[in-house]
Amino acid sequence: MKKLLLLLFLLLSIVEISACSCIGNSFSQNYQDADVIGVVKIVKVYDQNKQRRTYKVDIEFEEIFKGKSIKTIIVSGLIGKSKSAACELNVKPQERYLIYLQKYDNIYSIDYCTPKSKLQNRVTEDEKSWFEYLGKAISYLEKNKSGFQNLQFATCYQETPTDDKSDLSKISDFNPKQEFAIYKVKVNNLAGIQEISPIAGFSHKDETIRDILKTKFKVDMPHSSSDSEPKEFLLFLCYDKNSIEDPESEVIYSD
Repeated sequence: MKKLLLLLFLLLSIVEISACSCIGNSFSQNYQDADVIGVVKIVKVYDQNKQRRTYKVDIEFEEIFKGKSIKTIIVSGLIGKSKSAACELNVKPQERYLIYLQKYDNIYSIDYCTPKSKLQNRVTEDEKSWFEYLGKAISYLEKNKSGFQNLQFATCYQETPTDDKSDLSKISDFNPKQEFAIYKVKVNNLAGIQEISPIAGFSHKDETIRDILKTKFKVDMPHSSSDSEPKEFLLFLCYDKNSIEDPESEVIYSD
């Protein structure tokens, strides 16, 4: 269920439309790419530039998961007249967003494809629960980022699952010390895992997890390549105890 919530929150506004084609990354890659992650409220919309088709927005942070608060961002489009087909975005005062911001030339800017999710005007219980989980995931990644070694995150999938749950989710008597794990993998040109080593494992049955990943899983690499040389990526695995009894939800999954 948590993975479904993750997709709903992060990819709600990432869709493919006519001239504007947006590509949704995994949660871990969005985390890695972002300089600032947080929940913001739109305070003021102003200073429209018709030639550049941009305007300014003052924001107020309700919660920060990564980075430091900023006051102003640049938005692609015209106030009240933005074109989503051109990857432009229309935001209004008092709207709330969970947003992942990147800085270019000391400027924070967003457009239609920026990873984000529009939230309800008032905080809900589901939102509180999700942000608690999100905060734990980001704190875990921040704690272990020294081991990333400039590698990109990727996701993985079981090539030939026997039913609705992967072999990872079928590991019996699994009692991890934490909800998350990070592995470094070396991948061949067929997306198979040649080598795997934990940066921060679950601290329980890590050897079993490595064996399953290496023999039964493929890596969905961020960028396709015809290069035959092995490539290295990071995998971020999550454990959801509440999905053990759910026949359609994964207990251990990459995100």
